[in-house]
Amino acid sequence: MKRIKELPRWIGWNLKEINGRRTKIPCAANGMPTGTSAEYAHTWVTYEEAAKAAAERSFTGIGFVILENVVFLDKDHIDPNDPYVAKLRCFRISLPITLAALPTATPLKRNS
Repeated sequence: MKRIKELPRWIGWNLKEINGRRTKIPCAANGMPTGTSAEYAHTWVTYEEAAKAAAERSFTGIGFVILENVVFLDKDHIDPNDPYVAKLRCFRISLPITLAALPTATPLKRNS
């Protein structure tokens, strides 16, 4: 968990209602707009920096930017009938696995 927190891939987000749907709007630690694609990487910070910015700027929350070729499993929402879960079993990964929760973090969906 410590290694993930030290990676400069953390951003803030604010919840906003758009067309009747709640949407997470990414925010850089300096309060400026950011995004989850690699072109915004220069605006991402460590967990500690994001948490500090969230407190100072009243962000709704913070999130970890997941780039391509990186896999995270949501251990609370594993569907044993999902074909991807079956593929993981082929690699001898036993499910359910225990992963440490990222405190106060919620993953963001890529908008592209």
